[in-house]
Amino acid sequence: LADGNGAEITELRIETPIGESMLSGRITDWPSPKYDLNVESTLDLTQASTIFPLGATLRGVGNFKGKITGEGETYKVDGQIDSQALTAEGVYLKGFNVAATVAGTNTNYEANGNAVAELLTFEDFRVDFPKLAGNVRGTGSDFRWVGELQAIAAKAKSLSIVGLFLRDAVAEYKDKQFTASSGSGRAQKFSISDTEFSNLNAGNVRFSRENGVTSITSPSARADS
Repeated sequence: LADGNGAEITELRIETPIGESMLSGRITDWPSPKYDLNVESTLDLTQASTIFPLGATLRGVGNFKGKITGEGETYKVDGQIDSQALTAEGVYLKGFNVAATVAGTNTNYEANGNAVAELLTFEDFRVDFPKLAGNVRGTGSDFRWVGELQAIAAKAKSLSIVGLFLRDAVAEYKDKQFTASSGSGRAQKFSISDTEFSNLNAGNVRFSRENGVTSITSPSARADS
């Protein structure tokens, strides 16, 4: 039902080559549209990144359920996203689920929430059952994340970690360069080459990867054995 002031949407189904959405809610002020919508969507991210200049190459299908409010190009999203498989700029996620609030304008955004996945891979890194909580700010494919990270296991060539937990962690991806740090970190088992640490605790951990070289540093650490 629409008039000169806006529209009440009981049910609106939109089908496009990139996905399908079901909406309900209200739109007001046609000259400068304000919207308050309940949305359920399935989106083919591969098609979306081909058609729209998102700033990142995406592959996979994502499902969203939640509320979208905003005015024009400024928006706020509160809901859940899940995907069986998702690839973005060399990062692969399997069994991905996010519960978050996102606010932004166009490709600039800030998000707060929790994310879990069965598997995360990045180049030769593999992380099993990662769980992240925190804040993300970004533009296109560049982002900065602050929060906590847990994982059952992590591997990279000769490096192996079991029972990983990082507190006060910061990760940044900018101009295709990835860096990360953590105020403190611990692992039940930390193995590199033929050296193994049991119940390792480290402070002020720094992680970087550039030109295929991975660097991990910490000025202080202790282990049971």
